[in-house]
Amino acid sequence: MDQITERELQGLLDRDRIIALMNRYFATIDDSDGLDAEWARSIFSEDVRVEHRGFTFEGIEDLAVGNRFVRDGWDRTFHVSTNAQVELDGDRAHLRAQLLAIHVHPGSTPPEPYVIANVFEADVLRTLDGWRFQTLNLRPVWSSGQSHFDIEASER
Repeated sequence: MDQITERELQGLLDRDRIIALMNRYFATIDDSDGLDAEWARSIFSEDVRVEHRGFTFEGIEDLAVGNRFVRDGWDRTFHVSTNAQVELDGDRAHLRAQLLAIHVHPGSTPPEPYVIANVFEADVLRTLDGWRFQTLNLRPVWSSGQSHFDIEASER
């Protein structure tokens, strides 16, 4: 039987913690409460930079406000991530995963949900408080339905 080295064991723990960070991020953005700076600090580094659908958020405060703004446009959301690949490099790592997100419009007769498939990529940093996302990029692969931003723009 192969012996697991301390380095290999640490690598397994780090990968598990990074994937758990991703899972916690997606689970918490589906909850409409708590997307504040305290929440952001539990997931992101202070110098975070997030790019998604033409939006760029930089820093904890900007990210918290931006996530709240985006989330408030939906009645509810449901995010599923899979196929996580983590490349470790000491106290840094790169994460790539696939994401399927379902967004339900508000209202009594809402349009069909907006469904989007993304490639999720993040640079992750080990901090004194554990692993945190430093950069995050959600690259759309395909979508179905309309985002509430698209609907609002067409109504203007």
